[in-house]
Amino acid sequence: MATRFYNREIETLSQKEIRVIQLKGVQDLLGRVYHNSPFYRAHLDRAGVKPGDIRSLEEFAERIPFMSKKDLVADQTDNPPFGLRLPVPESEVRQVHITSGTSGKGQEVYALTAEDRRMGAETFGYQMTPAGCEPGDISAMLWPVATMAGGLIAAEALNYHGANGMLLYMFDSKMKLGLMKRFNVHSFWATPAYLTRLTVLCDEAGIVPKRDLTRLKGIFLSTEPFPVEWAQRMEEFWGSPLYDLYGSSQFGICYAYTCDKGVVPNGKHGVYHLLDHVALVEILDPITGQPVKYGEEGEPVITTFSRRGAPIIRFRQGDRVRLLPPEACDCG
Repeated sequence: MATRFYNREIETLSQKEIRVIQLKGVQDLLGRVYHNSPFYRAHLDRAGVKPGDIRSLEEFAERIPFMSKKDLVADQTDNPPFGLRLPVPESEVRQVHITSGTSGKGQEVYALTAEDRRMGAETFGYQMTPAGCEPGDISAMLWPVATMAGGLIAAEALNYHGANGMLLYMFDSKMKLGLMKRFNVHSFWATPAYLTRLTVLCDEAGIVPKRDLTRLKGIFLSTEPFPVEWAQRMEEFWGSPLYDLYGSSQFGICYAYTCDKGVVPNGKHGVYHLLDHVALVEILDPITGQPVKYGEEGEPVITTFSRRGAPIIRFRQGDRVRLLPPEACDCG
């Protein structure tokens, strides 16, 4: 089967072409925030950097300091609710994302403009298209839709890409399953832990997915890791491929996704494709701060140059990933 692309031109760019886009993106971002955000102007002034000083991605990495959650929380605590880093007028804010957590004091706040919301919704197309989603498909949203980024962006993405989105997150699990069977959904969105729960409840509800969900094309996951064996069991039980998205409130987008090969092609973990044209992701050794080589593990450090409302610059994500070369996946 030929690879399904959402935007073939973008998804098959060379590394050289990607770096041109990223350099222009970070240069525009630095100029924008320096002139419009007191927080970032002070951040760059402390580093002795003016926007025009950055002429390469290497200079960007060498001269622009890291940011941390602590920096962002301190800014918004001293200057509620958005902090001084907001580079647009509050009149342009159209949505707010708050990071998860039990204490409001440790939660980051991200303000989105209308363009940020559109961009966030569009990025989900890079995951939905490989799964075979088409306009009019019925897609059940089981992720919570509240103040956290994932559910808000995904719900908007369903509308943006022409799906018939069913927001079932507020119902109990058995009612969710009943409605999914009644409408014979084409896809649904769940966390790995919740998919396990639904699998158990299918027996109690008398639902056999291969019999009752005959149109199921894909199950979309996010937020949690999972072993290969679990994924294989789920694909067999539900009769559908699993796909996974990697994102964060800091990004406000799906910024890494599995292609049409799904999460466990050939009996092993699949790879995730970065959306390099909307954000810069550096994979660095967490101790030395230097870029890792292909095949090595490192920490993602992210810069959201496409985001207008609450961009972040060289934010240490704290996760652990393994950087793979472009040819690690043969989808193209």
